Amino acid sequence: MPERDRITWGEGNTPAEEHVGLAAAIGLDRLILKREDANPTGSHKDRGLAYQTSVLRASTPGTRWLVISSSGNAAVAAARAARIGGLRLAAFLAPSTDTAKRVALVAEGALVLLSPAALTMAAAVAEARDLPNLRPSTSPLAVPGFQTLLWELDDAGVRGDALVSFASSGTTLVALGRALARSTWKPALHVAQGAGAAPIAGPFDARPVPTGRRVGALGARKTRRLGEAVRAVRASSGGGWAIGDAEADVAAALLRAHGIAGSLEAAAALAAAARAARAGAVRTAVVVISGAERPPPSAAAARAAAAACHRPDSVADALAILDAARAEDAQARAGRCPA
Repeated sequence: MPERDRITWGEGNTPAEEHVGLAAAIGLDRLILKREDANPTGSHKDRGLAYQTSVLRASTPGTRWLVISSSGNAAVAAARAARIGGLRLAAFLAPSTDTAKRVALVAEGALVLLSPAALTMAAAVAEARDLPNLRPSTSPLAVPGFQTLLWELDDAGVRGDALVSFASSGTTLVALGRALARSTWKPALHVAQGAGAAPIAGPFDARPVPTGRRVGALGARKTRRLGEAVRAVRASSGGGWAIGDAEADVAAALLRAHGIAGSLEAAAALAAAARAARAGAVRTAVVVISGAERPPPSAAAARAAAAACHRPDSVADALAILDAARAEDAQARAGRCPA
């Protein structure tokens, strides 16, 4: 892709840190943390969305608006990409989405729509208005940007028996599997998912399903990427681990004790590495700290974000909200043009 078409804001090239004390605490001989929480919006999602939006802007120059349905991190990264690239984003979220993520989206200039049917509503709106849908679990452009994660580690000479990461839809895991083809480092891929939503990890984890709902709520119970994700794990001689809330909470406390405010997904990945160590499957590991723990916003910021969010009752409502925003956006841009 020509440099002029790239949408970038300093994503990637995140630190890979060795943690001796943390390794000992979870039973590993060596532990390296890939600090994806150091990405500009605090998540590894910056990688994928920078690539997706760059390709879309270059290939469809007439496109002004993009659509995404997301639990938050992908939407925040997409909103940053859209703003940097001179585009606009309509982000569909579940009403339960973390307030801090809503605040971040509004700050990035996204049109935020809250609905219990966020996924299907976003798909219907994107189809009705012929707009690109960035949802990572379905977009064919979502995978390539995440491959850089493994290549960075390879280029830096980072090594370990295993690369451990959390998976929701499996998009990043599929990218890591594809990235192995041109990598000199060939780690076993180990995937963490939450109890109750572990379609990828479940086939590899013979342990009875642990209790808990919070980690499971971070993942997808069904994914179009299931087949390729499972094949990537098997081909690398890796494994899968269904993580319960209690395990993730212990891992989160360990991360905080070592100065890392990681997301619950990151804690689940560390818990998976600990499980793999206890099972004798892994002695040295690279664990992906996929995101940062977002601190609660101020009450004023939370109120402002709540006022800015829309709550459509139907696809027709969502289309009306989007059309009004597009008209306002077009009018604003026309007003900035020279006479």
